[in-house]
Amino acid sequence: MSTSSESKPMRLGTVKEACGYGKMGRTKLYEKINEGAIVAFTRGNRTFVDLDSIDAMNARALKPWKPGKKMPDKKGRRRGARVQ
Repeated sequence: MSTSSESKPMRLGTVKEACGYGKMGRTKLYEKINEGAIVAFTRGNRTFVDLDSIDAMNARALKPWKPGKKMPDKKGRRRGARVQ
């Protein structure tokens, strides 16, 4: 039987697994760890990354899309906008 004081187990992954999970390279992952945006732990000489902290970082970075607003193309222009 679980109580409200019990905490959920942490989802930890290796650096390689975290890179795949977060769709980023090792350099960007370590940048985010050093910024404090992603939580990491060490055990011996291995580094483990809290995968929930990657989800939290992505949730903070997401902005809601507003229907009716034109999506920008690859060059940053709105589709259908005239180029002069």
